[in-house]
Amino acid sequence: MRHLLVTSSLLALIAQAAAAQTAPPAGPPAEGASLTTAVEQAGQPPADDIVVTGSRLRQTADTTPAPVLSLGTVQLERDGTDNLATTLRELGPIGVGFSDRNSQNLYAGAGLNLIDLRRLGYERTLVLVNGRRQVPGDLGSNAVDLNTIPAPLVERVEIVTGGTSAVYGADAVSGVVNVILKKDFEGLEVRGRGGVTSRGDGQSYGVTVTGGTHFADNRGSIEVNGFYDYVDGVRASQRSYASNLLGTINNPAIAAGATPSATVPYVITSKPIGYTGPNQAGVIDFRPFGINQVYVVTPGGTSIRPYNFGAAGDLGGIVIGGDGATFQQYDNLSLPIERFGGSLNLGYKLSDAVQFFAEARITDTRVKTRWQPAADFEYGTVAISVANPYVPPLLAGAVAPFSPIFPFQRIYEDFGRRGSNSDRLSQQYTAGFDGSLGRFKWEVFGGYGQTDLNTHLIGGRNQDRFLDSINVILLNGQPACASATARANGCQPLNVFNPAATPAGIAYSSVQDDYHARQQLAMGGADITGDLFTLPAGPVGGVLGIEARRNTTGSFPSTATQGCREQLLCEQPSRGSVGVKEAYTEIRVPLLKDVPFAKELSIQGAARVSDYTIGGTNWTWNAGGTYAPTSWLRIRGERSRAVRAPNASELFSPASQTFTNLTDPCSADQLALGSATRTTNCRALGAPNGFVASTGSKAVYNSGNRNLVPEKADTWTIGLTLTPAFAKGLRITADYYDINLKQAIQPTDPSTVLLECTDTAVTPATNPYCQAITRGADFNIASVATGYLNVGRLETRGIDLALDYTFPLHLFGTPAHVNLNGQATYLDRLRVFTDANNAATEFKEEGYLPNPRWQGIATMTYATSRLEVTLRTRFLDDTKILTGELVQSPQPSNLFDLPTTGAKIYEDISVAYDLTRHANLRVNVSNIFDNAPPQRGSSGFAIFQGRDRGDIYPNLGTTFSAVLTYKL
Repeated sequence: MRHLLVTSSLLALIAQAAAAQTAPPAGPPAEGASLTTAVEQAGQPPADDIVVTGSRLRQTADTTPAPVLSLGTVQLERDGTDNLATTLRELGPIGVGFSDRNSQNLYAGAGLNLIDLRRLGYERTLVLVNGRRQVPGDLGSNAVDLNTIPAPLVERVEIVTGGTSAVYGADAVSGVVNVILKKDFEGLEVRGRGGVTSRGDGQSYGVTVTGGTHFADNRGSIEVNGFYDYVDGVRASQRSYASNLLGTINNPAIAAGATPSATVPYVITSKPIGYTGPNQAGVIDFRPFGINQVYVVTPGGTSIRPYNFGAAGDLGGIVIGGDGATFQQYDNLSLPIERFGGSLNLGYKLSDAVQFFAEARITDTRVKTRWQPAADFEYGTVAISVANPYVPPLLAGAVAPFSPIFPFQRIYEDFGRRGSNSDRLSQQYTAGFDGSLGRFKWEVFGGYGQTDLNTHLIGGRNQDRFLDSINVILLNGQPACASATARANGCQPLNVFNPAATPAGIAYSSVQDDYHARQQLAMGGADITGDLFTLPAGPVGGVLGIEARRNTTGSFPSTATQGCREQLLCEQPSRGSVGVKEAYTEIRVPLLKDVPFAKELSIQGAARVSDYTIGGTNWTWNAGGTYAPTSWLRIRGERSRAVRAPNASELFSPASQTFTNLTDPCSADQLALGSATRTTNCRALGAPNGFVASTGSKAVYNSGNRNLVPEKADTWTIGLTLTPAFAKGLRITADYYDINLKQAIQPTDPSTVLLECTDTAVTPATNPYCQAITRGADFNIASVATGYLNVGRLETRGIDLALDYTFPLHLFGTPAHVNLNGQATYLDRLRVFTDANNAATEFKEEGYLPNPRWQGIATMTYATSRLEVTLRTRFLDDTKILTGELVQSPQPSNLFDLPTTGAKIYEDISVAYDLTRHANLRVNVSNIFDNAPPQRGSSGFAIFQGRDRGDIYPNLGTTFSAVLTYKL
């Protein structure tokens, strides 16, 4: 009967994810691991014959100078999910990244699961499978979509939290996530899973079948796997705490004349919050024309009435109640994801010294997303003639005396919600030979991967056809499109006051479209490793290797999509590739062993030279060592230089149009909320006195930059491990990290562009950020141009802590053991300089959402030969609800009435039991006490929904899952 692996809970003050072990392990667990799974227990070769992530030398994790986190199979099972990314994102060193909860507004990227190690961006995290690169899932970047690696296939995950470019090449600036898949499997295993939330929604289910056998007198082995799983999406409207119209608004008391103070904040949290501008009924706003009249269309579109601005009136485009528009009903707490695919591993010993191997993996991931319907945001208000026969008589009579046309805006729910149905097919193939040559081991391999994205876009609206359809006249007594040319092309009139009454008009401008993209990775390499010679303290190990790879990406939008008039994805076709040839070496030298004051002392280093097709030649290196003055104390440290070459998207992407809600810092209600330079700069830009910015989405044009150069990062890691003899089974680790990234490739966020224009001391006439903003005749923002520049600098530092203690405990005469495990991460510094040479651009992010100072997980596991019970506590520190602030221009301390999220604690339980020698049942309950995300709202993201930057908080409430595994 197999033993149940153990991992555990203790300390809600140190939190971060746990890992597994059976009784006290025969060999030491992974050195410095926040997750301490013994490699031997994961079914791997003995500890003296493995390659631990962070080095290509064959050594134990104890001897590596870099901290290695290890996450075992059972920890994935305890989380009750088939998605690897769900478990990894709970680890302290890992930031929000992309998930099925914060990518809902992306057409081509919906549902991606991308890991952001050390919060430096997912594009700086290198994801490997079995130590090799994988084809990217995020088209245009090098980021691997973890949807393509189902958790049931995973043996363990090893994470190195520091620059390792010298070992693995570019993109490993913040570290490496190495997913090691199960292999050498013999027999048959069937695994079924099902889950549901406490509300009866969010259903999930899946099945995985794995079989393996040896053949040819055990010279060959083959493992085949097939899987299918599905997770149903959950809408915000299915949770009262996620659709309660919570939001923030400028304090009405200040608008009425009160002076801001500690008790009178600038912004208050309230509900129901709505937005002026287009709503679901239709709005006619004459204020931009100097006439203080606003109307709303009554149900059925036959009349109008004065617009109700609610309890507080119009405060910067936001109202409390009244006729304000609401959008929460369109939001999703999670997206439906369906996956199926399989893998094959083949090995064959050609001789005692040479083995052939081949690996293949195919995953098809299908994601649906739906969000806001088409609306008069992107292209602004439309002009309606008073002669239009659909115009309510009351409105025509009010407007006709002074204008033949009037402005109109609406959210067109009758067109259906916009969204996409995406199908990502990922294929990865690798083959090669490995073997031994005397005391050396060698490997030669080649690989090819391809990701194809086919996205069907729905719910769009062709703006030109729409404008023709709303320009209506009476023709032969019947409403008709005014343009004869449009009528000849099939134009049907649309009643904007009651679109449902004219379905033909809806159909005329409704759009569905298709978008295609492809990413390819070709790679090859060879290396040789072994003991070069032996010193008194032990053998000197070395590695020598070469690699070559080429990433190619292409996007193929339709002609209509390229026209940017569909209220869907707007993008031009693109194609580009980046290639590199590399050579690397690594060496480990033992200096002392079993002498006074030095149980062990060794040094280790690596170097790599990389020749990029774009970016030239770059050197990376690392140097470090380990020192054990006694058998119970080990100290490690490493200094490294890492690089990240610009990816194809950053280099080649053409100007593509998106839309996003932006807060104009020059709006009268925002002037007091910025730096001392904001008012002066806004006046210099031409902002009129009393200017109030329009609300709604603004066009953003993002493009690549072929002049980018690789970014460079310098990293320090220093750590220690304590295994005191007085407490056998106790292990305590602490690791400090410090990463300084220069020449950072920064995507100039549109909100940052606005703030850099108004809140720095650079005059607008010479400020390049101001030149990136286009304003209309009424001074409202028309568009913002963004792109990529090598101007930034990123800095982060912090500490990872871990405690793991396993001891025997006999209850009721049954042999058992208990494991207490706690991991925590303290984020001391996270700074972004949009201009590395300008201190005024320093942006502080530590302690701001989604980057808490402290977070972690504590677990406690009780296990017998057949039963395992694990209790887990996850802790997230209190954070400010802003995403950060300029250090030299901090926000007022009384900006918000509820400025922080409050600390959050989530409790889980997992119970596993061996039903028979072949069958095991595991039941998981996550978020036992049904804790909701913090009930805070602010501009740009909805914390109370647990999505966007609030993605660090579980947002579905209590969930249940069960896994039944049968193995022969």
